[in-house]
Amino acid sequence: MPLTPDVPSGDVWDANRLAWTSFLGRRLVVSGRPILLVPKGIVSFAKRYTAKRYHRHFVLTYLQHEHLRLDSVLVQSKERKDGTIRRWVTKESVVEYESPGDKTYLAEFTERHVQLFADFKASAAYQAQSLSNEQLTREKLTSVVQHLINSLQSIPPGSTDATRYHRLVIGILELCFYPALLQPRPEQPIHDGRKRIDITFDNAASRGFFHQLHDIHKVPSAYIMAECKNYSRDVKNPALDQLAGRFGVNRGQFGFLVSRTVDDMETLLARCADAFKDRRGLMIPLADTDLVLMLSKRAEGHSDPYHDLLTERMRRIALS
Repeated sequence: MPLTPDVPSGDVWDANRLAWTSFLGRRLVVSGRPILLVPKGIVSFAKRYTAKRYHRHFVLTYLQHEHLRLDSVLVQSKERKDGTIRRWVTKESVVEYESPGDKTYLAEFTERHVQLFADFKASAAYQAQSLSNEQLTREKLTSVVQHLINSLQSIPPGSTDATRYHRLVIGILELCFYPALLQPRPEQPIHDGRKRIDITFDNAASRGFFHQLHDIHKVPSAYIMAECKNYSRDVKNPALDQLAGRFGVNRGQFGFLVSRTVDDMETLLARCADAFKDRRGLMIPLADTDLVLMLSKRAEGHSDPYHDLLTERMRRIALS
């Protein structure tokens, strides 16, 4: 996509100068409108990440406790029937006394209480969710799924169409695994470019199968890898060895071996189990039929169409 030169940037925050700035630069312009492309996994409705929520639920709550601790003029008290004293500070009185909640005040307050703002960000990030594919496009999910299934079935096995198959698998896995896995990248170089991983995903899961990988099963999985084989025959040990050779403690030790067909799944799972027992990583095989199954569940509205399939395959591998 061509970029247009000398387009106003709009307001940009300069973290070094701690000020807003603007400049002319090269930007993507579509139908006269400047467009800013961002990873879709970080896009969400900002209902919980607002100055109003930060002020109301974090700043004022903190100041209430401070006034109680210091026994300031804002503290009110009342004797209970049992003789104990109830003490409190209202948020309204704190607003009138010192905390109007405008952006200038919040910026100055945050400079003095960095950890409180960090707590707010962590709370907002935990509760925020990435927008679904359906919220990001007008395309019908069922139409997209059927197109992917038709495309998959139209690609013949063999080296001639290996790249077509590889590219299509990226799209299928991205649709099925999003938002747990983000930013699929083809042909990721490792070992100074001497080796390449067919597909890598960033593991962004906060729950479910991909979160349990490292949280419960203790399988390093910061990145999820996949190797694609457009074979007309079953994959065997060399393909597993190739995928295992891509693993590393920092990259991760979990990946998928994606192939067109698996006539003897039991034997292939046994080979994956052998590699897992030898601490060469956890590899789960997927065939075209598995991709179609996950796509079909995705079209039916399942947010994690992979969960049952991957959980059962992992159980059979880990408990062999």
